[in-house]
Amino acid sequence: MTLKSYLRMLLAAVTLLFVTSGCNDDDDKVGPPPSYSFSVAVSDVAQTEATVTVTPSNDQATYYYAAVKKAEFDTFESDAAYAQHILDNLKAIADKKVLPLSEYLATALVKGSAPQKITDLTAGTDYYAVALGMLTDGRFTSDLVKEAFKTDDAPEPAPELTLSMRAGDASGANTSSYVTCHIKSSDIVSAKAAFLMKSAVDKALAEGKTLAEILAGVTTDPTLKTEQVEKINSADGYDLPCRGVPAATAVTAIVSVTSANGKTTVDSASATTDAAQGGGDLTFTIAVTNIGAKGADVNITPSNNSDTYYFDIYPASVVDQVPDDNQLIAAIISANGGDVTKYLSTGPDGYSKELIEQYIPFDPETEYCVVAFGCNGTAGTTAVTKERFTTLADDGETGDGPALTLTMKAGDHTGADPTTKITCLIKSSGVVSAKAGLWTKATIDDAIGKGMSIEDIINNEKNGEAIEDKYMAGINGAGLNFTWGGASPATEYTAIIKVTDAAGNSTIKSATGATDAAGEATTVELKNLAQGEMQYWGDAYGIAENDYANWTIYLADATVDLSTLNGTGDVLMMELNTAKAVTTEITPGTYTVMPNRSKANFIAFSCVPGYVSGSTPYGTWYITEKSAKNMLTSGTVVVAKSGDNYTFTIDLLDQSTNTTFKGSYTGAMNYVNATAQSAQMRTPWANAANASKRSAFVSAWQNVVEVSAINSLSIEKPVAGHDATICSSGNFENAGLKKQISNNLNNNKDFQLLNRL
Repeated sequence: MTLKSYLRMLLAAVTLLFVTSGCNDDDDKVGPPPSYSFSVAVSDVAQTEATVTVTPSNDQATYYYAAVKKAEFDTFESDAAYAQHILDNLKAIADKKVLPLSEYLATALVKGSAPQKITDLTAGTDYYAVALGMLTDGRFTSDLVKEAFKTDDAPEPAPELTLSMRAGDASGANTSSYVTCHIKSSDIVSAKAAFLMKSAVDKALAEGKTLAEILAGVTTDPTLKTEQVEKINSADGYDLPCRGVPAATAVTAIVSVTSANGKTTVDSASATTDAAQGGGDLTFTIAVTNIGAKGADVNITPSNNSDTYYFDIYPASVVDQVPDDNQLIAAIISANGGDVTKYLSTGPDGYSKELIEQYIPFDPETEYCVVAFGCNGTAGTTAVTKERFTTLADDGETGDGPALTLTMKAGDHTGADPTTKITCLIKSSGVVSAKAGLWTKATIDDAIGKGMSIEDIINNEKNGEAIEDKYMAGINGAGLNFTWGGASPATEYTAIIKVTDAAGNSTIKSATGATDAAGEATTVELKNLAQGEMQYWGDAYGIAENDYANWTIYLADATVDLSTLNGTGDVLMMELNTAKAVTTEITPGTYTVMPNRSKANFIAFSCVPGYVSGSTPYGTWYITEKSAKNMLTSGTVVVAKSGDNYTFTIDLLDQSTNTTFKGSYTGAMNYVNATAQSAQMRTPWANAANASKRSAFVSAWQNVVEVSAINSLSIEKPVAGHDATICSSGNFENAGLKKQISNNLNNNKDFQLLNRL
């Protein structure tokens, strides 16, 4: 070994000795701690949890993180004071665990930037997500960093609902023909209730339906009146009775209540009517009023409210076959299997004209007979009381108002656009208000086949549309041309019109016509779209409950001034609907033109079809001063976005001219928040300065009304099948109303309401 090598080894040994003898647990306290920086981000915030991501400037840096309520944090004088509070707590935990601080911090501190979920937070509370760089000896390597966030509010509770059911009316009487549901809640703003056959409800529940779904399937409106809701909110609650229930029959009441916060509670209760009791010296008063072509109001008043009795309505020709009362009673009971217990009544009872027309309509110009007699279920206990009446003629016109003439033709009032428009000429006299609706003939035929009438349809506030007062002069004069657009070629349509005079008397009538077959479509290529503007209108149609936000989009030739639409180039105007939360951009996706402007169609990724309100066009239009203006009523608009640039791909159809418009625009879009602007901004040609442009778009005539879409049909009346008619039989089998209506109530898949008071 050379001297140089020996000296080198000696020096290394001395150095090792120095290092070894100088090392201990407190060595990392020598010298200042390192300095790091941290950023804090919070994501996926919910009611009781949030995800915190801490990003250090050095992946090896150790740190502490937590979520602290802002109210607690704000009690400290400074961020530094709260940092010291963190360290004091960590020391206290280490002491409790009987561990050196360094050993505890080695497990409590973390490295890296992996997202960390923090749970057990309090809903609806302001928090800080905090991070603090720290060594295992407790020295800080950074200032405290914090990021504010707030947890989601806890959902508001649904209202409490208490139900109980019993046989009998509100007073406790008539236990074999009434049930009563006692309803109790508080602070509700609306309620619905339906009395249904328990067997039907049980079957639906077994098939997986919920009570809410069953209640929604009831086609007669189950909404309770305001005064009933007030009683439900009272300390005593409210007794809701249901009459006309067969004896020994189980009935279920389904009730929903809704509070001001929009929360709804649904529950049910059941009860069974008592078995029928015997008769006595019972007499009857029978009143038949409001006689029409297909129904009448029939009311039976017995001499007491305790004895049971049977009543029904038959064609007089059937009753006349059995002139002897005893034989008549025997024939009726025999036709019902020898036992009519479930059809017996106590106290006043009867049928409404509405109920008859819904389930088993009468034949026009036919004599009927109401029959009533005391009965214990299997035998009569009194003589028979009869009341005869004759239904009115059915001339396709109902009501006691002014004479009404309807004429249908394809196209508008001039005959133009016969493939996509259809017009009804409405002519009467003395009319002060009117309502019109148009549906496919198939739709109306189906509704009528299920028990509806044209009166039921047009009297429903959701069906058709009121005609403005200014057009009454046209109806009372040469006639009003009422035109519907958006029709399908070669299709039959039925118009239903209601007119009312100053005395409140109304006449309702229907008429049917067909559009022409369509020719070959033409295509217009959009090649010059060079600029765009998007106007955010929010809830422009006043449908706050819908999840939508309305936008007006303009794409135009470079020569066009978008503020006035002046210029010689082409303009495409579209109304698109995004989700409600979208306020600053158009969400990429495919926007499909609505089939009509029904409330339910205002949803995200929909496009409003072209229409005219007053004299101003809205919705989706192709505009050019070089050619005719085109109302676009079907097709799609595809939106894409890259950076600040949008791409709109257009495939839209003007059904009236059978013209398709195709093309695209790529570029920036000027954004305008129009929610606080004048409505005139929505369509620049609505300004007085552009009156000529407006008038070129649409003309107004005293005797001409045009609407853009076919009406949707809302059916809120029972549509039970009625294959058997009460007039088809020469005996009592299926000749009366009792059995058939009862069967419809039991078997109707739509779960119809019983005859609730």
